[in-house]
Amino acid sequence: MKLLRSLSLISISLLVIGCTTLDSNSDFEDIVKSTKERSSYVELQAKSIQPDTQALIGTNLVKAELFYLAVMPKSHSASVRDSKIRMSVSYFKSYDSFKSANLLGNDIELVDYRPTAESCTEHCTVTQWFEIPVQQGFFNKFEGSMVTFLLSSGPKHSVNISVPKAYFSQVEKEGEFILGKDTGGERGINVSTPSKSETRSTEMVKYWYDKASELEQKEFINYAFINRDGIVEKVSGETPAMNMMVYWYGEATLQERKMLLKWLISQ
Repeated sequence: MKLLRSLSLISISLLVIGCTTLDSNSDFEDIVKSTKERSSYVELQAKSIQPDTQALIGTNLVKAELFYLAVMPKSHSASVRDSKIRMSVSYFKSYDSFKSANLLGNDIELVDYRPTAESCTEHCTVTQWFEIPVQQGFFNKFEGSMVTFLLSSGPKHSVNISVPKAYFSQVEKEGEFILGKDTGGERGINVSTPSKSETRSTEMVKYWYDKASELEQKEFINYAFINRDGIVEKVSGETPAMNMMVYWYGEATLQERKMLLKWLISQ
């Protein structure tokens, strides 16, 4: 009887370990969950990962999980659909559903792929399932080791999402292996080019951001995101650092604001 109980406990432990979702500290060597091969492309679904999350406006997410669905063409001339980041997020019911994601300064409309679900215990929460269309190799355009983007439901709720770049790159390496091609070689993954010398506006925003306190930095990120397409609100009577960041951000062009927002989110 004791032997049977011990075997049962071992089996349960192995099952739990096998089903554990990845996180930022995981090893991504065995990353692919499933593959599908079609006449013109190969589709790879990665194992799910729990991203790092940080609320910039409102409260943080109750739960978040995503996986990468990479669609890799067999030839340069093949016309295939975009790859996707599929994500589920749970948040308090008092907030609106997320509408957009900001990647590299570009707003992308979220596409819900199943209806939202509501559950209530001590608090009521809503779970939303959506996907973000991305191009193959998109992660190479992010600086550093993390892919960071912003989810927004409007002016009252925005959350920063961060996932290791290695999570995405390893999936595409597996795809390259299946296709029998060298990573980044024949397929020519699109890598961002070095940035040109910074403008005065960009330089000054970054200068004063480094001088600002942590609270001021967080407030300015919120301000920069809300006013990325045009200054709709002014800030006055604040600290010198905040006033200078707002001033120089207002002097920046729309393209410079996009690049600044990308830089701010990655900090």
